[in-house]
Amino acid sequence: MADPDPQCVLALPLDPGDATAAYSTVRGYLEHVSRAPGDDGWRWPLYVALVTADLVRGVTVGDDGTFESFPGSAQAAADRLIDEAVKTLGGAK
Repeated sequence: MADPDPQCVLALPLDPGDATAAYSTVRGYLEHVSRAPGDDGWRWPLYVALVTADLVRGVTVGDDGTFESFPGSAQAAADRLIDEAVKTLGGAK
């Protein structure tokens, strides 16, 4: 599967029940989140959005919506999409 256009990733909705509820899309979240070096916690809401949109495969999601497995290959694919979206916004903060 070819990677989607970064603009498509930026337009993905975020989970409204998550702590990121103040931001409705990946774009809004990325424009406001602090992306400190060495702290990748900010990526988790984006992983959820990418898996929910079926842009990242190989992840096992439990009945409660949490990831039961998140293989390294799936995380690498998600990170690539996130990194491209960040570049589209003009780079890291």
